[in-house]
Amino acid sequence: MHTQTCTTQDIVTSVVGVTYDGRQAVVLRLVMGEEVFLSRDPLNPYDRNAIKVANQHGRQIGFIARELASGLAARFDRYGKPVSARVTYLSGGSHGYSAGVMIRFQVPSA
Repeated sequence: MHTQTCTTQDIVTSVVGVTYDGRQAVVLRLVMGEEVFLSRDPLNPYDRNAIKVANQHGRQIGFIARELASGLAARFDRYGKPVSARVTYLSGGSHGYSAGVMIRFQVPSA
């Protein structure tokens, strides 16, 4: 897992699950600095703490890693609305490699 804590409230992390359900098409259209949104997905059948990442049009990019989401889910639940994030790094997407994305966001203080 590529997660880096810059301060106690500022997190930079890779987005996981970007190769499923046609998400590569969404990832390939992202640009550096673009705003994306994190929101809880409590009905996710694989992870009750899931936090999904979507673009400005609501198209899913992926999720934050399960380990990170488990520690943040309760704060996201209390906050009760999507959290803004920024695309900080884009990788792959050519020569047969899957595209990847890293984001930076502030942990909600609620």
